[in-house]
Amino acid sequence: MLLTPQEIKEQTRALWRTAFNDSEDFIDLYFEEKYTDDANIFFRHDGELFAAAQVFPMRFQMGGHVLPSVYVSGLATLPQYRRQGLAAQVLYYAHRRAFERGVVFSFLVPGDEKLVNFYRQQMHGNYEVSTCRIRVPFQRTDTASEGIEVSAPEQYGKEVYVFYKKQQQQSAVALTLSENDFFAAVADVELDNGALLVARRRQKIVGTCLYVPTGNGILVRDLMVADPAAQTAFVDYLETAFPKKELQLIDYCKWAEEGAEPYAMARVLNVERFLTVVAAHHPEETFEVGLEGDEHIPENNGFYRLEKGKLKVIAHRPNVVLTPGAFAAAFLREHPVEMRLLMSD
Repeated sequence: MLLTPQEIKEQTRALWRTAFNDSEDFIDLYFEEKYTDDANIFFRHDGELFAAAQVFPMRFQMGGHVLPSVYVSGLATLPQYRRQGLAAQVLYYAHRRAFERGVVFSFLVPGDEKLVNFYRQQMHGNYEVSTCRIRVPFQRTDTASEGIEVSAPEQYGKEVYVFYKKQQQQSAVALTLSENDFFAAVADVELDNGALLVARRRQKIVGTCLYVPTGNGILVRDLMVADPAAQTAFVDYLETAFPKKELQLIDYCKWAEEGAEPYAMARVLNVERFLTVVAAHHPEETFEVGLEGDEHIPENNGFYRLEKGKLKVIAHRPNVVLTPGAFAAAFLREHPVEMRLLMSD
């Protein structure tokens, strides 16, 4: 029995409602602002959709290079169909399709430690925790806020995203958001009684600050500033609006930094394409590395040597041989990887 795209969308929405403990407002936002027919990968039988995930294309920038990537969201199976390997099949199809489209990395954010172990399994793609975040006090800078005006507009023009994108493109290693993703994330924060603050100097945007109230404080989920005085202005605004509330900021850090909290998992989807970029960016480095155990993309399995900016496939087994997830982690953990506003908190 064939289903129309709208019927598939409604059945996927019903599956989400069954699988996740989210509010109807959030589900409405997700399926109206994030969901697309092309992103949805699903299994159905006799007109019933029983397993699905959404795989969104993302722009991942690293060392001046843009690496096409995907973000996996909403993997779910109806209760009566679980423990039959269907989630593994959805992920297999998602990985194969992404590989065929030239995608380099796949990212996801597990909800708990049980899901971390789930995604680490070979049948689910050998993901590994590869990025981390840290909570730090949100404080004034040494630059006074004189001349900066902060507002919480009820409506946002395109200029807000233009500023955000410009700042985002200056990040060394980051998964970047489209305009639609950005405003969907703002709407998600508003569902939690948060808001987007905009700082201007002479009408020109010099900062954005996205915050949500927490139990005893205010959490700044995202901060972009082109002028350090904007951060001081945001602190002044929040301390006035929420007196005696602790202000904290989510920031991004290297894996080894004290206080780091594991965040997103990743796996490499196209090892040769990634290593070609690494080799070009680090022509002075020489090393050998292997990848094994990729059931979803066996084309990745092999041994490689980087030398003088070139990538070579080698026959002998190097000392370092990794899974697809460990391969991603080995490179990404060395950097503060910015993964902003993924609607995962």
